[in-house]
Amino acid sequence: MPDAMPDVLNSENDWLALEEAYLAGTPEILTIDHFLSEPALKAFQDFAHASRVWHGEYANSYLGAFANRGFNSPLHLQLARELKQRMPRVFKDYLLTQLWGFKYEPAVTRGINVHADFAKVNLNFWIAPSEHNLDPESGGLKVYDVPAPADWTFEQYNADSARIYEFLAQHKAGCVTVPHRCNRAVLFNSALFHETDTIRFVDRYEARRVNMTYLFGQQLR
Repeated sequence: MPDAMPDVLNSENDWLALEEAYLAGTPEILTIDHFLSEPALKAFQDFAHASRVWHGEYANSYLGAFANRGFNSPLHLQLARELKQRMPRVFKDYLLTQLWGFKYEPAVTRGINVHADFAKVNLNFWIAPSEHNLDPESGGLKVYDVPAPADWTFEQYNADSARIYEFLAQHKAGCVTVPHRCNRAVLFNSALFHETDTIRFVDRYEARRVNMTYLFGQQLR
């Protein structure tokens, strides 16, 4: 993994227009294609395939890796700095509060259950080649347009799926479904409930779906 490169983010994207689009969203949900520069995408793919940091095992057949247990590098931190430089009105002075990756079994699985996160801004991006996704209309992320109540506890908004679905039904929540694409990012208000869409990928190690998540700032307790 290189310590640095000229650009981690794709410099050909119109970042000012993307920033405007995010800020204009009600609620804030934005899909960004061609997110990383090609050298950065390759570096993150190599890191995900070769690193031995996938220590967390979860019930829905996926592995987790976290910044405080090795899922980190100068390039990861350069990405966070570039986001703040390119989209300063979105990221403001928010600290990078959490960074993780998840790697999923290739067969049909639901991935991460519905939940919200404590942060102000959530960045989620995918690095597996698109041709490995057996259902191009799926494999990504579902983001609901209703945020977690400010008075809910972490356990309620992050782990109590039955309560969350009941809450979403009561509020007639809509849902934005973003299909998986390689080098696609989803930027959204982290208090919005979200969950992994159905996953069905080619059954090879290098084809497994990998998402990386950055959380900035804090708004829920």
